[in-house]
Amino acid sequence: MIAYLAGISIPAFLPDLYWVLWFMLAACTGLLLPWLRRHMAFLLPGLLVASLFGTWQLYHRLDLAQLDVTLTGTVADIPEQRSGRLVLLLDLERIDSALPAAQRLRRVKLSYYDPEFTLGSGDRVELVARLRSPRGLLNPDAFDIERRYLTQGVDARGYVRELISIQSEGSSWRQWLHDRLQAEFEPGAAATLAAVVLGVRHHFSDEQWQGLRVTGTAHLMVVSGLHIAVCGGLGWLLGQGVAAFAGRFIKVRSALRYAPLILAFGLATGYAWLAGWGLPVQRAWLMLIIFLLGSWRLLELTAWQRWRMALTLVLTLQPLAILEAGTWLSFAAVALIITATAGHQGRSLNWSRIPAGWVRVQLALFVGMLPLMVLYFQQFNPLAIPVNLIAVPLVSAAIWCLPLWLPLALMWELPLRLLEVAITVFWQALSWAASVPGLVVPVIKPEWNLLIPAVLLVIPVLLPLGWLYRLLCMAAFLPLIWALPKRPDDGEYNVWLFDVGQGQAIFVETSSETLLFDTGPGYRGGGSAVPYAVLPYMKARNIDRLDTLVLSHDDLDHSGGYSTLKQAVVIDQLLAGEPEQRADSEHCGGVGWRRSGVNFTMMTANEDRDPQRPSNERSCVMSVSNGVCSLLVTGDLGFSGEYRLLSAGRIEPHTWLVAGHHGSRDSTTAALLKHVQPQYVLVSAGYANRFGHPHQAVIERIEGQGVAWSNTARAGAIKLSATADDCSLQQLRVSKKRYWTAG
Repeated sequence: MIAYLAGISIPAFLPDLYWVLWFMLAACTGLLLPWLRRHMAFLLPGLLVASLFGTWQLYHRLDLAQLDVTLTGTVADIPEQRSGRLVLLLDLERIDSALPAAQRLRRVKLSYYDPEFTLGSGDRVELVARLRSPRGLLNPDAFDIERRYLTQGVDARGYVRELISIQSEGSSWRQWLHDRLQAEFEPGAAATLAAVVLGVRHHFSDEQWQGLRVTGTAHLMVVSGLHIAVCGGLGWLLGQGVAAFAGRFIKVRSALRYAPLILAFGLATGYAWLAGWGLPVQRAWLMLIIFLLGSWRLLELTAWQRWRMALTLVLTLQPLAILEAGTWLSFAAVALIITATAGHQGRSLNWSRIPAGWVRVQLALFVGMLPLMVLYFQQFNPLAIPVNLIAVPLVSAAIWCLPLWLPLALMWELPLRLLEVAITVFWQALSWAASVPGLVVPVIKPEWNLLIPAVLLVIPVLLPLGWLYRLLCMAAFLPLIWALPKRPDDGEYNVWLFDVGQGQAIFVETSSETLLFDTGPGYRGGGSAVPYAVLPYMKARNIDRLDTLVLSHDDLDHSGGYSTLKQAVVIDQLLAGEPEQRADSEHCGGVGWRRSGVNFTMMTANEDRDPQRPSNERSCVMSVSNGVCSLLVTGDLGFSGEYRLLSAGRIEPHTWLVAGHHGSRDSTTAALLKHVQPQYVLVSAGYANRFGHPHQAVIERIEGQGVAWSNTARAGAIKLSATADDCSLQQLRVSKKRYWTAG
């Protein structure tokens, strides 16, 4: 099994599926060696399964930058409301295009701005859409949306340009129930029920999600293993009752042993269907089915054998699940429960032992899941045990009651109000628990040299050893929890030019300084790129404070994420090119400092600070240098601003230059390039953006000077490393490339 799972896992770490051929060749060679033959016989099928899955998904993926086409299809799931737009999945039936790339499409994800009509799951629509490849932003420690698209079979994404027709032949049951919940219940209760019953989580507010994360109870509002197992358990108990009752009247009692299995399967499957069959639901359902099959055929399978079979089946059907946090969390939780209950299975039910057993399980989950929680969520919840000891049984009991209580609540007022009160009390208690000091301790994302020993130390902690030995092993977790991020040495600095789409955000870090130049774009419908591009990196390094934030000017693509950033981190100093637009900000012109051997110089081409100048011409200009490597950022300055800086003699040669105005034609002049003499020019622009940045004239000017250049749209986030004797550059789409990563 290990060899087979290794074969499935290998392609997930390859930059291209062509590399699988070399692994297959090596495996075939290994078949000639007797001591390797058995392992290679299992490795080969694993490689084949994973590579066929990846090849099939990539075959259907749109590889065009832009395509306008008329589509006919069915809305596959409950549409999501996001800041004035409707996000929907469309299963395609017909595509009015002769292009082979269009004909291969199966499912697309579309945004419908300012919708005139309400769309629901099950509606058949005809529309004109602008499609593009399912490409996402690629930044350090951020979620890999391109992998998610590939796993879900989303072959293209785009937006609706024109809705031609809707054929609503009756909403799906899920859509009907969703609409009833939203209409009958107050928003908080409706959001909770939609999440627990339907797997629809987008109705939760940011405050609610924060409370769930802090208390370690977010898993209660995501339909996954716990919920499917609870439904399966309810079906089992009902089946036992049916069998006991029917046994009085049916002589052939051997057939009655299937009643608990059938009802457990039926309830779990019905709940999985109602919850939308998302990837976590599929994994949980498959795990339950494997555990039930052993009892169905009276197979003498241990819990561990069923666990391994479930893991093998899940990864066979979903090879990229090996990289999903949910897979590791789900299977680790089940493994810990098996370990915690080992030696207690098969005993007669003793109600007096249930509380102690429940505490033992929660302790095992807390200790065993600690390394994974630190790895995936960068937090340690010391008080999560008592919170989950209370919350998990309550939510489990609620799931048992909902099949009876929810229909009553939708028919009569009193049950509805009682359910609303219960949900309100739950959220109030959770809010109170979230406010307890010390409930959550943020930590850094650990390196593998700290993570692997911590995972290995989980084993002796869970073994029936003395408490002294267990405490000694748990003490070894301390480096994992209290590790400090590795920062540049004195006289050195690192820079991340984040991939924020059509905008700009540049993070500079020295041994004692953190600075962010611009925040990336804000979206006109609400939200910004900050949570997807900037904050994941800062969270992974446990950075909750910025020494300096520079807003070059007040355009939405440079300062649109300010409000989001301000809520997430503390900002000690705010510099701006247009300080009148931001309270508590200072003008960036003429500001400079030296810290940890690195010089920071801020300037502006608008020396007279004339408020009548265009916003772009008031941009802050930043220079960072350690005497060996230097970076120049000019914001959105145009020709006139660049000439004013040059004529004033304020610009020196630099190692790296960030192209002005995202590569606009009226920036990055030949005069600036000749004077700065950069070794590399960096462009921060969105993929296939409507402005055509970087402009061909700019590219010709850069290449005419014999200078190399790179664009975040193609390279992803770009890292610059300035040491005492070297200036290096790293492009994330190259260094972290996987076979699904767009080039």
